[in-house]
Amino acid sequence: MVTAMKITIPSHPAHPPLWASSYRCHTPTKSFASLSVPKRTICYDGANIDLVLDDSLEKFEIDVTHLTKKLKSGVEDDDIFPAVFSQSKFSITRIWNLNMWREHTSRWRYVRHMLTLYRSRLLKRIFPQLSASILWSVLVTYILTNPKISFPFCRRIHLPLGALSLVSTFLAFMLTIRTNQGLDRLSEGRNLWGRASIVVRDTAQLFATHAYPKHPELALQAARYLVIFPWVLRSRLRDSDESDLIHTILSRKSDIHFVQQARKPAAAVIAALRSNIALLASKQDLPLVVHHALEKNLSEMNFILGMCARIRGSPIPPVYTSHLSRLLVFYLIFLPLALFSQTVSPSDMVPIIAIVVSMTVGFAMLGLDEISHLLEQPFQVMPLHALSKEMTLDIADTFILQPPSFTEGKKSCDAGNNKNNDIGSVKSNTATLVEKINQSFGEDQQPPTYW
Repeated sequence: MVTAMKITIPSHPAHPPLWASSYRCHTPTKSFASLSVPKRTICYDGANIDLVLDDSLEKFEIDVTHLTKKLKSGVEDDDIFPAVFSQSKFSITRIWNLNMWREHTSRWRYVRHMLTLYRSRLLKRIFPQLSASILWSVLVTYILTNPKISFPFCRRIHLPLGALSLVSTFLAFMLTIRTNQGLDRLSEGRNLWGRASIVVRDTAQLFATHAYPKHPELALQAARYLVIFPWVLRSRLRDSDESDLIHTILSRKSDIHFVQQARKPAAAVIAALRSNIALLASKQDLPLVVHHALEKNLSEMNFILGMCARIRGSPIPPVYTSHLSRLLVFYLIFLPLALFSQTVSPSDMVPIIAIVVSMTVGFAMLGLDEISHLLEQPFQVMPLHALSKEMTLDIADTFILQPPSFTEGKKSCDAGNNKNNDIGSVKSNTATLVEKINQSFGEDQQPPTYW
């Protein structure tokens, strides 16, 4: 005996949107809670199943809510590399606020940085290399300053510090070039994701303004593809799995299969959006200037995808990296010997000074080398999770939080432009209109900010 099963779509909650609890929105005259998702009940194998026939704003909001509150509820990336960089408050793996900027630029930052040196993220990264350098300095110092140890060849070693400084000049120059290249790659990655945020938001606004009033299902389908674009782009750059997100946002099985089977899901999303635009244009309901603007945005998205793939797939030439690493090791090996060569007798050098100098130089050079390696692949340390989530909210706001209608405002202005009305009557009509709007919302509700 088969037990009847009924699958229903949850009723739509009232505004403000579930994913944007911080928004300060008024309650519409006709709330979305009073609307129902179009559906049809069928019987399949003895079970009653409610199937959604058409997409709707209500269902779109429910899906976005599930994405932001369940699938992507966290504020930090789970796949930041190295993970230690996401543990600090002041990190490029986060989106900064004004309080963080004020504390970051405070004149007391030097005190804070010195007091927190023992838990420095960079120190943890270079600790093995720095420890080896310090141990070597201690060993050289012990051998050269201990009179009980007699190694004739060690006593005859004389390495002028001036000669080693020639090597340090080349080393500093190469470290500077590599660090600048890493910073340039980070800057380019940030610019690309900033442009992606602008293009995605602009495309959503064009669909919501020009396509949704006449073809809501096509516009909402485009909105769903726009929502998953930053996530599948992040997935390609981080090698993460976004299957659950794709199943949640895309409403049709054919769309889900198309994106998941694609070799490049982000490119598949752009292709689907282009097909959507072509269909709208074939219905002759899309103005030519809007059509051109949408096509331009899709070309920009293709450019962003290609440039991100270039950064991810082409590092700084490895031969440059290996040559710099060998030169750095060579310098740190001979630095303690050069320090003792400056004295008449090795015993004249205070041992602790040689160790501290070697440790400080090693910390500076190894630290710069490690920073350049971390920035070489910027998508490992950028807050892609937060950026993708912000794009999702922008797209949802564009469709759910519609701007006010300008029809009545136009009528009032047209009435004010009549020859029989003067400027005073225009002000009177405007004041009357505002008063009616305020009365329509009641005493406990505020005028809309996005009507």
